[in-house]
Amino acid sequence: MVFAQAWREKAPVEWTLEEMLEILRHSPWAQEKFILIPTGRLTRYPIAVGQKRVASGSEVPERLPAVYLVRWESAATVEQAFTRLAALEEATVAKFLSEPPRLQGDYYVLTCKAKEPPESSRYELFARFKAVELRERAELKAEHGAPAKPTLVLRTGVGANAAVHFYFPRQVNEQPLLTPGDTWVEFRFRGRHTAELKVKFRLSDIGLAPASAQP
Repeated sequence: MVFAQAWREKAPVEWTLEEMLEILRHSPWAQEKFILIPTGRLTRYPIAVGQKRVASGSEVPERLPAVYLVRWESAATVEQAFTRLAALEEATVAKFLSEPPRLQGDYYVLTCKAKEPPESSRYELFARFKAVELRERAELKAEHGAPAKPTLVLRTGVGANAAVHFYFPRQVNEQPLLTPGDTWVEFRFRGRHTAELKVKFRLSDIGLAPASAQP
């Protein structure tokens, strides 16, 4: 894959625009997730008869397809990609890719944005939630230990540039969120009805050392 060549074999100052897009959109740090979002309504289930599609007569819960990008921002590779975009004066690209505000504090930061939103914007996964509701519905859970709720949630951009940024504490109850025995960490967000977005990151893939090995 392109991203592997970029971050393994090249210095960040040599990364091309294509390689940075790969890192920020299709890599171990940036995963796309297909989900079905319930609307709370019923619809007639279509079945195929010959070359025509007709309703079967039975009603089922309506669910709208959508694709979301979830990116692990707290990785040197991701930050270097955005820094490289700035050096190349690709501000428009960085804005479209929804670079998160770099805040002071010790956080794990994840960005979520609709790559292919549902056909009706009112059912977009994060739509109509206030900041406090976004915080309550999100969590970051490592392989071992308790899940963490975000300390802060920020929205940026509009339309295709819109994104939601979750800032999670690196410690829960005075204990590291990630422990030496952890091999993965999972982001979860509960939408309305039964809608749910879940993305798992392998720590070895995103270059994240166990807590005891972190400086």
